[in-house]
Amino acid sequence: FMDYFLYSPNEGLGDFNTLTLVLECAKHQDYEVAEKTYNFWYRLSERLYQREDTGIWDLFGPHVEALILALCGQCRFDDDRRDVPDSQDDFVEFRNRTVELVYDIVFVVGSLTCFKKLYSTIVGSQVAWPDVEAALYVMQAIAKRINTECHDDAIKQLLQSVVSLPADSHVLLHHSALKLVGQLSEWINCHSDSLEAVLAYLVRALNTPSLASEAAFALDHLCQGCKKKLGQHFDGLLQIVGAADSLKMSNSAIVGLLRGACEVLSLLPAETVTTHMQQLCRFSFVPLQELISSRKKKHADGGLSVADCLNRLAAIFRYTIPTVREGAPSHPCQSVIEQLWPLLSSCCAVFTDDAKIVERWCRCIKYALRCLHRYSSGLIGSLANQIVAVYNSEPHSSLLYLASILVDEYGEDVGCIEGLIEMLQALCPVAFKLLSEDDGLLHNPDTVDDLYRLCSRFLQRAPLAFFRSSVLSSIMECALASLMLHHREAHASVCKFIYELLRSRDNKSRASEEIEARLAQLQKVLGEFGPTIVCQVITGCASRLPSYTFVDLGDILWELGRFSSQALSDWVKSALVQLLADDSKPGGVTRATEEQLLEFHGKVVGAKEQQDVWDAMRYLASLYN
Repeated sequence: FMDYFLYSPNEGLGDFNTLTLVLECAKHQDYEVAEKTYNFWYRLSERLYQREDTGIWDLFGPHVEALILALCGQCRFDDDRRDVPDSQDDFVEFRNRTVELVYDIVFVVGSLTCFKKLYSTIVGSQVAWPDVEAALYVMQAIAKRINTECHDDAIKQLLQSVVSLPADSHVLLHHSALKLVGQLSEWINCHSDSLEAVLAYLVRALNTPSLASEAAFALDHLCQGCKKKLGQHFDGLLQIVGAADSLKMSNSAIVGLLRGACEVLSLLPAETVTTHMQQLCRFSFVPLQELISSRKKKHADGGLSVADCLNRLAAIFRYTIPTVREGAPSHPCQSVIEQLWPLLSSCCAVFTDDAKIVERWCRCIKYALRCLHRYSSGLIGSLANQIVAVYNSEPHSSLLYLASILVDEYGEDVGCIEGLIEMLQALCPVAFKLLSEDDGLLHNPDTVDDLYRLCSRFLQRAPLAFFRSSVLSSIMECALASLMLHHREAHASVCKFIYELLRSRDNKSRASEEIEARLAQLQKVLGEFGPTIVCQVITGCASRLPSYTFVDLGDILWELGRFSSQALSDWVKSALVQLLADDSKPGGVTRATEEQLLEFHGKVVGAKEQQDVWDAMRYLASLYN
């Protein structure tokens, strides 16, 4: 249907009267009726974007402009609205979906053209606040697409009007103004004469409880867009972060504020990064220390919780990415994280039984490791020991995930491989005990997911050491059983592990002696488990595993075929014989004939590319559904 609009616009079935009728629906007084048209506009915008024909875009421009103006009207709050609605409010969610549509379709009209058109509708003293607010709210989506080098006066005038809003203006007007300022951050970076006025407006908003969170998000965007220019204001950012809890911001807004501050911090001279990072961390370090000492998970006065402190520290570690010169003896963040480590270690020891806190702790440590990379080597011994000790006490799957981060960072360091393998061998018995319980795989998919992510990391970083580990056979047996899981993430993780196992022979980055040794180990593993792998893959496909698993399962067969096409042929044939035997048992229902299964065999063995194997898997599934 869309093709008529694109290839015969305003002719025959492509008559634009159809667009006019859809526009009438978009203007309906019930916003739910308007939303029914969104799928149509999304599809139209996608097809127009693919055409890359500005001549065609110009033909549709008036209708798209009319649509955006109509959507502004749909986003209008009632005149008697006094407070900020909850983020889960139906109308708020509709407005969010509306700006997403505007963002996707505004290219047809042109961002600047549309921005100026909306601005013209709110200029004047007689415009009601709901109309101004709705326009500002929609303009934030357009602001993202405006060329940062654009010098049009309309943008400058609007920004000046926004940052000059009287303090007693409607709270919703300020909310949308703050959103717009945040989305214009890159434009402000190229027109820095407006930066001071914008900062002053944000500081005023931060001191208004009902606006503080939105102002923090806007400041986060401004820090990302103007990070170089805000270096001179870093002391002010520190003060704002220190006062964040007293300013009544939400936790997510404070994390956003920390992200923005760290973006600016990362560009400061290396010698100042350490001091400023210590100051940032102190705002979370002190309350966390108090909570650990009192063994409380949250301050009694409703203040910070352990999870809040860990989330904030994680944000600092994640977004502080200073420049480190090649061969530098230390990292600017190294001493800060090493000083924090005893407290972080005791945090996990004290709250071992709380899965959510341990998960936050693992996330925090993950970003500390990612921040330092090879400079965190002084921590990995004690960290690996703590992971094992805590996991033996409380088998939280997040600890397996953290172990995989250790392997990812240090798995290629010859001096660390032995210790990492020992860590794996200490973790596996506890994991296998949990998974071997009645319905253990079904009830613990997160453990399956994180365990096989850990094993995949070993195959990527230290494959030969992994092949020689004492737990390899148990890992393979558990993987084969897990291939029947109906859990998307867990099943994908197991399939990726087997896929990485088969592809480990392709890693040519090591010495030829290791490559040969690795190939010999892989042949040994497949000699023992190859037939069962194929049997489980085929049985799973025929026993109603979800269709989303077929690509991953097909990739396993493809890699087996690359390893040995003859072995794959034999193993597939054996698995199909077993499938026929199961069908012919008393009570069994024959679903596929021998000829059909032979056809499947031919499709898999004769596949020229992975897509052929995926199609074969779907064909087999169709025979049994």
